[in-house]
Amino acid sequence: MMIAAIVSAPLAVATVFNAGTANAAVLSGNFSFDGAGNTISFDENMLDFAEDGIVLSLQNGDFAGLDSDAKIFDISSGLAALDGMDTVMAPVKFIELSDGTTLNLTSFNDFTFTPQFGTTDINLGFSGFFLNDGDMTDAMGSITFQVIGQLNEDSFAGDETFQASFSGVVFGTEDTDDSVRVSEPGTILGLGLVAAASAFGLKKKNS
Repeated sequence: MMIAAIVSAPLAVATVFNAGTANAAVLSGNFSFDGAGNTISFDENMLDFAEDGIVLSLQNGDFAGLDSDAKIFDISSGLAALDGMDTVMAPVKFIELSDGTTLNLTSFNDFTFTPQFGTTDINLGFSGFFLNDGDMTDAMGSITFQVIGQLNEDSFAGDETFQASFSGVVFGTEDTDDSVRVSEPGTILGLGLVAAASAFGLKKKNS
């Protein structure tokens, strides 16, 4: 079952993330992305994309001239997105752009849940760094999962995984400090940088 949905902005919460090893600011700008029919199976510990393709949009700054086709990669474990604290991990490749630049993530915050009319937006904020020809640029952003039904933390108490469509936004930042202040999903999405996406039916399956 499919239902058209527009991504809406969750409540804004400012969170400080550790930016890992990023120590130079060589890229600036931002882009939105969505699955364009690609879907995700996820729980509080992992992200499993059905395919590796995503489409970029609303590209600005140094990202403006890149091809819109990009790749996204699974996070197989370790998110701990419902443990009440930020999760810091070794860098993991998350997005690869058409010029070979990679977005590598080093920290995540917990899920936030925003109920809509018959649906729920589940947001996951992240930070890390872009790697381009050996140069690092601090990065921050969020990914939103659009699901049918009313979900909250209790929905993840069992062993189910959830299937959804997804979209997100990523910023390259000129902050060269070890810490990057991330405006969490509401502030980021409220900038109007996340494209509209189609929300697929919520499906549960055993892990």
